[in-house]
Amino acid sequence: MNRTQKRNVILFFFLLFLLIVSTKIETRVCQACGVQDYNVSIGGTTIEFLSQREYDEFGTYKKWKKKFGKEHQPHDWILLEEKTKDIIKVIDSL
Repeated sequence: MNRTQKRNVILFFFLLFLLIVSTKIETRVCQACGVQDYNVSIGGTTIEFLSQREYDEFGTYKKWKKKFGKEHQPHDWILLEEKTKDIIKVIDSL
């Protein structure tokens, strides 16, 4: 392996490392209906195809739709720090 190839391999892994380090996952949950939202951003730009919204976590959205007969809009989002503990607290409060 010559010098240019080594430098390109090192550069590739360095850029890959920077990409991984700059990735941020933001988890939110709606206080009213329990819908969870995960936003994945790389370098401050949200990547939509990696982000998702979960409607039937613990069946809370199903209960909401059955009770009110419509979709809940707009959602009342709260940002979660400790994902599992905070989600359980919000879901239990519904």
